[in-house]
Amino acid sequence: MDICTITQFRNALTTPRVYLNRLTNINFDPSTLMRNKYFAECCAEQNGQQIMLYAPITPTSLRMAQQAIELFDATDDELSSLTLLSNEMYCGDVNNSYCSIVMEQVVDGTLLSEALYTSNKTRLLRGLKELDNSLKKYDISINHLHPDSIVVDSKHHWHLLRAFYATAGY
Repeated sequence: MDICTITQFRNALTTPRVYLNRLTNINFDPSTLMRNKYFAECCAEQNGQQIMLYAPITPTSLRMAQQAIELFDATDDELSSLTLLSNEMYCGDVNNSYCSIVMEQVVDGTLLSEALYTSNKTRLLRGLKELDNSLKKYDISINHLHPDSIVVDSKHHWHLLRAFYATAGY
């Protein structure tokens, strides 16, 4: 089984030592738990590193994530860091099924939605140009660019969150 419910995901995040295989030492922020079209998601921390966790809620979710992982693995840019953790989450159902989880490392920085008010516009535009050049170079399209899904690091480079929306073809 490679899909779950948001309730099963919440249970796993609340009691990771019971429901998760490798992510047993995470701390998650319950206020960030939400659902989008393909995944239940939340912000968490693992060993001092901020991560995003995504649990697939539709049959196409993992296929999207796998395609995006392949696209970004073929680049030498640090646009995104997606990892598929196969059979990571015990679903706690009568079938004793497991679900895969997608993990994304979050680069230290500021969400673009905040950086728009606090950073130099020239530097932000340079970051946008660099992102656009990288996407062109690797023939990648992102179908979900939003100020809350881009992290701007201290060098004003842009890094993608929710990169599972990536597809081949600029």
